[in-house]
Amino acid sequence: MAKLNLIFFFLLLSFTYSCAQNSSAALISEAKNKLQKAKSDTGRADLLCKLALLYVYKPGENKTDLDSAILLLKQAEALNNHPVDSAIQARIYFAYANTYREAGSKDVARQYIDKAITSYEKLPASCEAGEAYMELSNYNSQESTEGFNKTREYYNIAALKFEACGNKERQAYALKYLGDVNQILRNYGEAMGNLQQSLVVYQSINYKDLQGVYDLLGIVSTCMGDRANAIKYGLLAVKTAEDTKDSSMQLCTIYNRLSIAYNGWYKYEEAMIYAQKAIDVAIRNNDRSYMVVMLPNVVYLLNHEMKYEAALKLSRETEHKINLSTLQDSVFLFYSYATSYQTGKDYSKAGIYINKLIHILDVHKNGLELQLELAYRSVILFFMELKDYKMAQQYNSRYFPFLEKRNSKASLPGAYLYRSRIDSGLGNYKEALANYQEYKRLKDSAYDETKSMQFAQMLVLYETEKKDKNIALNKKDIALLTGKTQLQEVNIKKANLTRNIVIGASVFLLTLFYVGYRYKQRHNEKLQLQQDKINNQNIQLKSLLAEQQKLVSEKEWLVKEIHHRVKNNLQIVISLLNAQADFLDNPSALNAIQESRERMQAIALIHQKLYQPDQNNLINMNSYINEMVANLRSGFINTSNIKFQLDIDDIEMEVSQAVPLGLIMNEAITNSVKYAFLPGKAGLIKIILQQEVDGRILLRIADNGKGLPPGFDASLNDSLGIQLINLFAEQLEAELQFINDHGVDIVLRFKLLPMIHAVSSEIIHLQTGSSFTQ
Repeated sequence: MAKLNLIFFFLLLSFTYSCAQNSSAALISEAKNKLQKAKSDTGRADLLCKLALLYVYKPGENKTDLDSAILLLKQAEALNNHPVDSAIQARIYFAYANTYREAGSKDVARQYIDKAITSYEKLPASCEAGEAYMELSNYNSQESTEGFNKTREYYNIAALKFEACGNKERQAYALKYLGDVNQILRNYGEAMGNLQQSLVVYQSINYKDLQGVYDLLGIVSTCMGDRANAIKYGLLAVKTAEDTKDSSMQLCTIYNRLSIAYNGWYKYEEAMIYAQKAIDVAIRNNDRSYMVVMLPNVVYLLNHEMKYEAALKLSRETEHKINLSTLQDSVFLFYSYATSYQTGKDYSKAGIYINKLIHILDVHKNGLELQLELAYRSVILFFMELKDYKMAQQYNSRYFPFLEKRNSKASLPGAYLYRSRIDSGLGNYKEALANYQEYKRLKDSAYDETKSMQFAQMLVLYETEKKDKNIALNKKDIALLTGKTQLQEVNIKKANLTRNIVIGASVFLLTLFYVGYRYKQRHNEKLQLQQDKINNQNIQLKSLLAEQQKLVSEKEWLVKEIHHRVKNNLQIVISLLNAQADFLDNPSALNAIQESRERMQAIALIHQKLYQPDQNNLINMNSYINEMVANLRSGFINTSNIKFQLDIDDIEMEVSQAVPLGLIMNEAITNSVKYAFLPGKAGLIKIILQQEVDGRILLRIADNGKGLPPGFDASLNDSLGIQLINLFAEQLEAELQFINDHGVDIVLRFKLLPMIHAVSSEIIHLQTGSSFTQ
């Protein structure tokens, strides 16, 4: 269920272009004064058109203002008849489109904006044409891929129009919304390129309100799997919004997306902080529609902390505040109830809302496809948890063509993972293994595609910066040419005087140069012999270094390939153990299989991290331990009353130390979960990994359970788990203590191995940075 929240990223955006709301009574009064002084019909028609738009853009929806706008535009048309000024007529069409759209007559408005576009295309390039295409984007459906593709096309044309007329602020604005639409369509590489280009253009004019761009960069980074940049851009968006005193609903979106980014990095405490901030903004702005958009993300976080009663309470409060008039509201609310009751193991009540989601899937074949995807996932996971694999298979079979129709590459790996688990539950072990391998292939492929997307967006950014630099250089060249023209006459006069001096001095200097030349020629002959000798030595050394580098690169590639294959083989063995467990009834045998699976998973996780393309030979223990604890927690069915508290320093370890350390933690945590706590009692497991002042590493795994039996001696205990902890502690050459004080506290101290992963980079440095005195 951890990946369900990714769907909510795409439901938090608004694509309706709204005109600037800075018109006021003073501006209208000023326009009326200018209108009284205007003498020509063309000038009066133009002012009437602008005055009409001021009434349209006036804050609030007042029918009188819109009626006034239409009356003014009719007067402008009458004045622009003899003769017709094409530019004024295009503006009138544009103003009519805005007026009728604001009045709710979209069909009439669409006819006028089409006329405006046709007129502008016949005129010289202008920024008004860009505004017309921005207006045209308001008439596309936001409930279908086709509608979004049309919107993307219009934003792209608008950005080009603004660039041609030199309006950088509007160009950056259009690029921002182009990136927004591309991320909705899951064109993440293009989206990142658009947004980076928008940021560069905004920064070139010292534009300050960049929180919207940073926010979109953060959500695209999240979707591309770039968690570090997702957090970075999210925090930049928050800082910029707070610095500019932004209290609009945009701040709510920013907080919510940063919450989702933290959630994706298993930082649930921080995720809840920003989710609460988002809710506070929505309540302060009395935005009920956004409250229901926020609901699934907050419910997910509460359920993760087993606070399903609080999640149910929030769902009820939200339901009372909103009117279930849209498909989006219904899916979000039904999902929130279903997943909360499911977390609380109340499957009968959860089933009521699952049935409502099933009804939506049966009735709505098209429409808000992102919400339907959430409904499919909820239904499939519900039946899988009930072990009703036939029903899960039925909806997963419908899920595949749905994803293919949407071209949803990001969700396809998860669908294959569902299929693998369903086949395993039905006893189709061969198909289960094949589907699991397809899941891993697609996931690895998505990782490589993400890297390609990141490379593509860097190229877009580079080209944008280069173009801006070329424009600046051209302006500088023009200024230099002007200055050179003015200096040319002075230089000619100086040149005549200089020429006479040079001729006289040259005769004297040539004599000196000839004597020096003969001496240097004899000296150079001796130096050349020494130089040839040095060059030969350099060639031999560079050849040797190149061969060494080639061998190192091949070795690094081979090591990563080994890690990849070891990880895949371990995953296959884990899958086979899962399959074997379905045929066993003996508790001892099932327990042995589960413990073996957990040990293999702890090792497989390390090899998975080591074969990533940008990974060195070191394991980041913070990331590794968080993922391992999450895996262990999901593997037990009785951890709802157990809280995990992690305090992990940012430490990197060689694999020879990471593997035994991971296995020690696996054994200790497993023992605590199984034996430390009385049934139904709440428990706490603390995991601490820190580097002490003397450089040694401290590992503590402590619980507040019932503790060790009296007279316990770790060296004499015949438990396999304790023996393994002792064995791996010896491998680490660590000091090991078992402390029995209000629970069990296992303390380990050992020295960190020296880092040896930078050998290849040192060889490269020697090859490229070596120099010889000549």
